[in-house]
Amino acid sequence: MGNLITYVQQYGAQTFKDKSLTDIDILVLTEIAYLPFDEIVSSSFEEKAAISLNQLGKKFEIIKEKEQENNPFMITEERIQLLDVVSKSLRYKDIKVFGFMNDIDDELTKQFAAVCYQWEDENRWIIFRGTDESLTGWKEDFMMTYSDLIPAQTDAIEYLRKQAELFSGSLNISGHSKGGNLSLYASAMQEEDIQHRIQQIYCWDAPGVHRSILGTEGYQRVVSKAKRYIPQDSIVGLMLESQVPYHIIESQGSGISQHSALMWNIEDDHFVELTELTKNSQLTDQTFKQWTEVVSDEDLKLFFDTFFELFFEMGVETVNDVYYNFRLYMQKFFEKAYQMDTEKREILLRVGRLLFQIRYEIWKDTLSISVELPTLTLPSVEELVESWTGEHRIPVAYQSTEENEEIRHYYQERQKQKKLEMKQAKHPE
Repeated sequence: MGNLITYVQQYGAQTFKDKSLTDIDILVLTEIAYLPFDEIVSSSFEEKAAISLNQLGKKFEIIKEKEQENNPFMITEERIQLLDVVSKSLRYKDIKVFGFMNDIDDELTKQFAAVCYQWEDENRWIIFRGTDESLTGWKEDFMMTYSDLIPAQTDAIEYLRKQAELFSGSLNISGHSKGGNLSLYASAMQEEDIQHRIQQIYCWDAPGVHRSILGTEGYQRVVSKAKRYIPQDSIVGLMLESQVPYHIIESQGSGISQHSALMWNIEDDHFVELTELTKNSQLTDQTFKQWTEVVSDEDLKLFFDTFFELFFEMGVETVNDVYYNFRLYMQKFFEKAYQMDTEKREILLRVGRLLFQIRYEIWKDTLSISVELPTLTLPSVEELVESWTGEHRIPVAYQSTEENEEIRHYYQERQKQKKLEMKQAKHPE
């Protein structure tokens, strides 16, 4: 069974004249937009400022090792390999790349990135990046549960509008994860004349939109142009509301790892599609939707503000910080939660417990047994702190290969060194 990389290897020698554009081609271009193009691709929307994918690949080759050391969460071996085969292939190498933007604003809680591609005079492809490694970006994702407008959506609307002003041809928009949400949202918020020029919108395992958007005229004008793909164990792609039918793709991964498009199965020139989601995906979808319906938008905001505040207070800036020290940060998380003021601790406990309670009740309803199950009793913050730090703490068994332990240790030391360098840069002696 193949994936995006094997697809490019199989069809990369054929131009778009030899073999028409497929949805997989669009996903290929969407996926490589996760790589850091800040010092390579121009921010200008003018086509004359563009470089080719072949040139991009050569320039990225020079910086890839350093970039991967700094950000192993985003700059994976698979993404590096995908760009390498894409940039050297006859099919993609001459595609023009330009209009790159990458804006993270901690004060606004904004993480936005986009780029555009062009290989035909009459068509332009705009790609919105999904969530990156920044904790700010992850917090912004959860803001979508209680807000009908997040900062990245405002930037996406403006980015698409400016592209439409400078380019008179057809517009096509694509994005994975949050990028798919931005694609649909930005399209829905354009003037009607721009919306008529939009040909296709791709949402790859992307959250829907806030329920208040569904009935707007702008959304209704573009929703029929959207295509939606999700893996069979999707979690992210079922969040929020959507009127776009989905195609279910078989994935090699399990759980949240299925979110990665590089795990999706491809046979020849088409996705391997399935007819139904996994039970876990369906239950998670029911849980999340019921939870966000029961909890008020105000309480959701307070809950996520408090949740992420704990990590920011610990000095966590990216998921790379937590990735290789998960147990340590969870211990610190519960300790800090215990030390919070009463109001913040109450909202964290009440709303968090409700999420687990709803999941448990939904799971119970799916069982076809007559035995009455016990009521779920969740621990207090004090009990959680004790379980992680006290004499009778919960034992955590972890087994890993020697190779994986070496890799984990390397990135732990690399993160410590990076933080030290940043501290020295801010406060030179």
